Amino acid sequence: AGGGPRGLARRKGRASTAPSLPGCAQAPGLSPRQPTMGNSLPPPPRLSLSDQHSVLSLDVSVRAIAEVLATRARRVVIMQGAGASTSAGIPDFRTPGTGLYDNLQKYNLPKPEAMFDIDFFLSNPAPFYDLARSLFPDNFTPTPTHFFVRLLQEKGVLLRCYTQNIDALERAAGVNPELLVEAHGSFGTAHCIKCREEYDPSYVRQCVNGEGEDGASPEGGAGEALVCRCRSCGGLVKPDIVFFGENLPGRFFQLREQDMAEADLLIVIGTSLKVYPFADLMNELNPRAPRLLLNMERVGEADLGPSLDHGFRFDHADNYRDAELLGAADDGVRLLCDLAGWRGELEELISAAGGSSLPPEVRPVALDAPAVARSYRRDLAARLLPLTGSPAGAAATAACCTLAPPPRSCAARQEHA
Repeated sequence: AGGGPRGLARRKGRASTAPSLPGCAQAPGLSPRQPTMGNSLPPPPRLSLSDQHSVLSLDVSVRAIAEVLATRARRVVIMQGAGASTSAGIPDFRTPGTGLYDNLQKYNLPKPEAMFDIDFFLSNPAPFYDLARSLFPDNFTPTPTHFFVRLLQEKGVLLRCYTQNIDALERAAGVNPELLVEAHGSFGTAHCIKCREEYDPSYVRQCVNGEGEDGASPEGGAGEALVCRCRSCGGLVKPDIVFFGENLPGRFFQLREQDMAEADLLIVIGTSLKVYPFADLMNELNPRAPRLLLNMERVGEADLGPSLDHGFRFDHADNYRDAELLGAADDGVRLLCDLAGWRGELEELISAAGGSSLPPEVRPVALDAPAVARSYRRDLAARLLPLTGSPAGAAATAACCTLAPPPRSCAARQEHA
């Protein structure tokens, strides 16, 4: 879930190699990070117990966050990664076997990330242009996750959607560009990297598909991909996606501080949270705002122990605002809308755009109650094992526990049992 050029300014632990360009200020916030989640930032503010209680009444469950969404959230921020687009047929980047980085062998790259490295692109642009033919947004349609963001906009509660994705499917779903921060750029615009002349993305598409003589030039011999060159200076015309070694768009830095201070709910969807500075957004959030992770696996966690580290604090005894719902992004947003009473409206948006809607009474299979109950009991049994001394005893104790809502932390789960 997540990663790749959707966060190409810098991967975790790697400083930006962006060159200093005349007349261009370097983007802030591209310093190396420690191995743990966001711990080079100042410690997060500590709320009093009464303030913590006011966030979710210490009920850190998906149901409680859905209630906040439906009744009192007015400034929702979304952080979205590749997992939002996989059901559209766009691969993520790091999933073994199916991810894009595992399927670039035909290009004979020095490493998979070179496909989106600005220095490699300048020396050998043909592989990127060849791959770009399959990545243009008109090849894909928005997913239910994109329409969930649109639904938040329709209800007037979307403060901002920060997306790592370059596919522009949020725009295709009808999300107002003013409510978007495409943190790693998108295929929606293009510029010459030499003279900065702006081009419509259709020009790049025509070039790389060989649909017109103007601007297209063969590189590397017969059968190789066409590249796209500027009509004015002959420089390479590149879609405005952020490569490794390039700065993030100024809009990301202009809006992040105010947005995260004003937000009253953060939903993180389909991202590995391994690419910075995007991943730091969750650590800059107003401490009174709940945080919900919708993802295939846990990511962005704070270290366990008595620490003041940043990151999700799912299993910490002091967790007062972090909840998770593990599974496919589309299933997650559908269940969240179920709990908020919005499911019918979500399906109407999907259906109106010609998408594959589900009847509101059909729950996502991956998130049916028995499956959630089994997962919860397995998790609880593992945490009770040190207390009971026997796997059978831990399992028997966990089986006696109720599911709704799951207790808020490791300590609370033990007390609940």
